[in-house]
Amino acid sequence: MKRIFRKHKRLVIILLLFISIGFAYLSTQLDILGNTLLKANTWDVHFENVQVSDGSVTSTDPVIDANRTSVTFSASLDKPGDFYEFTVDAVNGGTIDAMISTITDFNLTESQNKYLETSVTYEDGEEIKAKQQLLFGDTAVYKIKVSYKKDLSAEDLPEEVEEATFTYTVTYVQRDNTAIRRRAENTLYNVLKTEAESGGLAKKYTGAHQDSMDASKSTKDIYHWYADNDTDGTAITDKNNVLFAEKCWKLMRTTDTGGVKLLYNGLSPDSKCLDTRTISYDSSKFSDNASILTIGYKYNPNDYIYNTISKSNLSIYKSDSYMFGFADYRYFSDSISWDSSSNKYSLINSSSMNTTFDRANRVNMYTFGSDNSSTTSNTVKYITGYGSDNDQLAFLYYIELSNGQLLNDVVDVYTYGDSFVNNGDGTYTINSPSTFTTLDYFSIRSNLNGKFVCKNVTNNTCSLLMYVSGAYPTSFFYYDVNNNYKFANSFSYENNKYTLSDNSITSLDFFDNNISNYHYTCWNDSGECSKISYIYKYYNGALRYIELSNGKNIENVLDEMLYSNELLTADSNIKTIVETWYENNLSDYGEFLDDVIFCNDRSQSNFSNNGWNPNGGIISQEISFGNDNLYCTNVSDRYSVSNNLAHIKYKVGLITYPEMLLLNNNNARKLFGSSNTSSWTMSPQKEEFMHIISGNGGLNSYLNTKSTAYVRPAIGLKNNLYYSSGNGSKENPYIIDTN
Repeated sequence: MKRIFRKHKRLVIILLLFISIGFAYLSTQLDILGNTLLKANTWDVHFENVQVSDGSVTSTDPVIDANRTSVTFSASLDKPGDFYEFTVDAVNGGTIDAMISTITDFNLTESQNKYLETSVTYEDGEEIKAKQQLLFGDTAVYKIKVSYKKDLSAEDLPEEVEEATFTYTVTYVQRDNTAIRRRAENTLYNVLKTEAESGGLAKKYTGAHQDSMDASKSTKDIYHWYADNDTDGTAITDKNNVLFAEKCWKLMRTTDTGGVKLLYNGLSPDSKCLDTRTISYDSSKFSDNASILTIGYKYNPNDYIYNTISKSNLSIYKSDSYMFGFADYRYFSDSISWDSSSNKYSLINSSSMNTTFDRANRVNMYTFGSDNSSTTSNTVKYITGYGSDNDQLAFLYYIELSNGQLLNDVVDVYTYGDSFVNNGDGTYTINSPSTFTTLDYFSIRSNLNGKFVCKNVTNNTCSLLMYVSGAYPTSFFYYDVNNNYKFANSFSYENNKYTLSDNSITSLDFFDNNISNYHYTCWNDSGECSKISYIYKYYNGALRYIELSNGKNIENVLDEMLYSNELLTADSNIKTIVETWYENNLSDYGEFLDDVIFCNDRSQSNFSNNGWNPNGGIISQEISFGNDNLYCTNVSDRYSVSNNLAHIKYKVGLITYPEMLLLNNNNARKLFGSSNTSSWTMSPQKEEFMHIISGNGGLNSYLNTKSTAYVRPAIGLKNNLYYSSGNGSKENPYIIDTN
C-alpha cells in the first residue's frame, strides 16, 4: 500500500479579545436638596499590561485599543508545536464592583479544530465563568494561547496557508447578589481584607512597613486581626486557623507583598486544629513527634543582639557572697552537733515547718534542706534572712558551714562610713564608723550603698578599702579605692596609643557623683593604653564595657554593629534550632513560602539618654530596643534569604513583638498548648532580654536569653496560594491548596 504525506502549511492567526462594558442603569445625576457633596461613582473595566510568554513564536506585540476594551494580535504558526501565548490584565479601575455576564467563546470550524488549540483562562489555569466577580480595585490576569497541534495525521493538515480570525468576548456588568468568587480570590489575604472592610474583627494597618528586601514588591495594604475586648479576642482564635504542610498555623496578618504571615500552632492529626490535640514535648530535637516546639537552651545573647562585637563584662567588681537563695525546706533546728568520726552534722531537736509563707520564723535556724528528720550531712545551712513573705518564690538566705565549722568560725565583722582618711602608708581609716557582721548583712544591706567599708579591721583601719556600688541579698559589689582609675568623655589616638583627655575624673568621682558621660577609661591612673574601654552600662553594681582598639571610638563600633558585612560570624542557637526544624518539617514546601523579612530590630528606642550615647548618656539607663511598627529600621536586622547582611538559609523565622501587638488583646494572642509557658518573639526588649508571648497571651513580659521558652516558627506564604476549603475555625481550618 502506498502511503501519502501532506506537507504542513503555515497558519496565520488573527485573534480579537473583547471586554464588553455593559452595566445596569446607574443614575448620572443626583438631585439633592441642600449643599451635600457626593463623590461620583465611576465604571471602568479595561485591559492593560500585555506580557508575551516565553517560547511564543515571533510576532508583533498584542495591541490594546484606545478604549482599552479589546486586544488584537496576529501570529504565524509555521509548524506543528508552534504556539503563541500572552497574558493581559483585566482591571476594575472604577468604584463599582463588576461581574461577568456572558462569555462568547471561539467559533472554530470543524477543520480548524483538527489542527488548532485555543484557550482563554485565568493565569493560574482556572476556567473563566459567568457570574465571577471583579471587585473595584482588583485585577484578573487572563492567559490567551493558540497552538498548532502536534502529531497530526496527513488528512488533518491544512492544504494551503490559512488565515483564521477568532473573537472571544467577555461581558462585565455591575455586580449583584448572584456573583461568585474566582478560585484565586480564595486567598488568606482576602480573608483579612474582607474582614476589615466589612467591619469585622480586623483592621487595615496604617504604620510604616516593608516585608520584602525589594521595596518595589512591598506595595499592598496590610490587614491584621484586632480585638477590642476579651470576647472578640476569643472569637478571633476560632477564625484564624490554617492547615498548611499538614500542620496547624495561626493566620496573623497579611504582608505588603500580597501574601500572609503564619505562626506555627502544632500538628494536625485529623486535619483539624482543636484544643483537644495531644501535646508532646521534646527538648532536644524537632520532629513531627512534637506538637508544640519547646526547647531549653543557652546561647550568647551577643550572637542575637550584638553578634560578636559587643561584649558584656562585669569589669573590676568583686563580691563577698555569703548568702545564697533556696526555696522551701522542711526540717529546721535551733542548734546543731558535729560528729568528727563520721564528719557529719546533725540537727538537734529539729521540727518540721510546712507552711509555705512561714519564712520569718526560720531566720537564725539551721537546716539541711531535707524532709527527713533523721538526715545527717557534712554541710549545714544557717538562715540569715528571707524574701517577701507574700511571694511563693521568695528565697531564704543562708551561710553554709562545713568540716565542723561553727557559726563563730565564719562570721566576719565589717566597719563602714561615709568618708575616710588616707594614712599615706597604704592604709585607710574610716571616719565615724558603724559596724555590722555577716549575720547582720541581710537586714542592713540597704544602708551600704555609697559607703566605704573595711573588713575585720584594727582601730577602724584597713589596707583594702571598699567603696560599695551595689548591695544585694547575696552579696555586695565594691570598688577597691586603691585602684583610682581615670575616666574621660573623650580621647586622642597617636602612635598606636590612646590617651584620655585632660577633662578626666577619678574612680571615686565617677561612682560617688554618678557622672554619666565619662565613658572612656584605660583602667589605670595614667590615662594611657593600647586598648581603651567604653563603659555603656552600670548594672547590678557592675560596669559593662566593650574594648576598642586601632583608634576606634564608640561611633565606629556602633556602625559596625549595625552595618558591618561581617556580623553573622556565628549562628545563634535559636537560629540553628529553627533551621533544623525547617529541614525536618517544611523542606518539601519551600516553593510556597515568600522571602519576607524577619526583623530582629536592634534600633535603640532610647539612644538619646542611654549609655551608648557618648555625649551625656546615662549609664544606669536600660538600653531599650525596637519600636511598635512593622518597619525594620536597620538593613542588617532584616533577616531574609536575599539579604547578605542578615542572611538566613530558609524562609523561616520567629514572630515579632510589633506583629503580636497588633492583635490588641491577650485572648487573641493565646496559642495552643501554651497556658503554662511562654514563647519567644524575635524582638529584643533590652540588653540580654527578648520580648515573649506569655502563656495567657500577654506581651508585658520578657525573658533573659539564657531562659527556657517555646520556639514557634513563623513563615510567609506567597500571594498566589489559595485555600481549597475551610472557614478558619478550629474544627474547619482554611486548607491551603499546594497541588
